[in-house]
Amino acid sequence: MLTFICGGARSGKSAFAEQEALRESSSPVYAATSPHTDEEMSARINKHQRERDDRFQTVECGTDVEAVLQSAPPDTVILIDCLTVWLSGRMFSDGVGAAVIHEEMDRWIEASRTRRVLIVSNDINEGVLPDVPEVYDYVELLCGLHRKLVQAAETVVQMTAGQPYYWKGEDAL
Repeated sequence: MLTFICGGARSGKSAFAEQEALRESSSPVYAATSPHTDEEMSARINKHQRERDDRFQTVECGTDVEAVLQSAPPDTVILIDCLTVWLSGRMFSDGVGAAVIHEEMDRWIEASRTRRVLIVSNDINEGVLPDVPEVYDYVELLCGLHRKLVQAAETVVQMTAGQPYYWKGEDAL
């Protein structure tokens, strides 16, 4: 079963996703995609780690989310945090193109048929984009992945100021 959780920066996405994962499992897997790229990111990662409940089995997977999904036994609850950082790593660090990324996402969705998967992502497409081709390509690809996840997910939640709004599933509007 797949749940897609998105929202703006600091909207409460991760906290909400963590609560949901812990509600469903006594030892969920936390697939952390953020690399230690600089001092600020390391500080944010360390803060998240300190605040994260000890019941999580944290895997610092970076861009190798598929390894986590493939190695987890069926019926495992897996929280992937976050899609935007993962996509940035795949596109800009790993140099992977859109077709390969869509194929990977298809495998994530397939894995969610036998595992409980929660995917967190940022809404970054609501403003005016800078006139930079790489940024445009990134946002276009992220929006395509969001559409694919919304279509496949049983539950879709948008977070705003710590409040969940269900667009699909449980309490859908």
